[in-house]
Amino acid sequence: AGGSAEASRIPPGPPETSLPDPECDTAKRLDAALVSAGAAKALHWVRVPANYYDEPLPFRAACVQAPSVAHMCKTICMENTKCTNEDCGDPINSRWYLVVVQYTARLSQQKLEKYLHALNNGPKHLTRKIGKSKFHMRLAKPDDALRLTGYKHGAVAPFATATPIPTLVSHKIANLQNGGESVLFLGGGEYDLKMGVSLDDLLKGAFHAATVDCTYDDEP
Repeated sequence: AGGSAEASRIPPGPPETSLPDPECDTAKRLDAALVSAGAAKALHWVRVPANYYDEPLPFRAACVQAPSVAHMCKTICMENTKCTNEDCGDPINSRWYLVVVQYTARLSQQKLEKYLHALNNGPKHLTRKIGKSKFHMRLAKPDDALRLTGYKHGAVAPFATATPIPTLVSHKIANLQNGGESVLFLGGGEYDLKMGVSLDDLLKGAFHAATVDCTYDDEP
């Protein structure tokens, strides 16, 4: 027994967790947003323990009963500080983006910039031609992230945000479908509330998130 494959699986005996109150306003609001967009309600809702973020990733995966640590994801609000726009009205050239990545991967600012530059200078957008100097991605300022998403740090979901924000999903998350698992686990709108949502709904259905190679290559 042992080895790297075993290390990526959740340990036996998940830590003590609880389901949210059936009348939890946040869970109901996010479920309603999923349904209104033509998706299924969240497949899982979990209230995690107070020490959740103090523990390693296998512990957190056990809390939500994820198939593996690779299914544990976070939503990051990124800003293009050199953007020619001042809002999120143009999904091709938005000032802010939500980027969904695995906890096991590292977001690459340079790959995001390269993707957005190519997107704005491709054959479908011959009239815009935006130079590379107009793309500089960084973490959004906390106040901007809260204002735009409506969620506090650690609670961000990639939908039902205060302002509609274009969403990008790491291609490594899309590749999870190849293993037959179709659920990813995300922040659920509150610091201790987590949800499992359908990968198909996020990528192909309700939210039309773009799949992007946006992480470093030295992680699985």
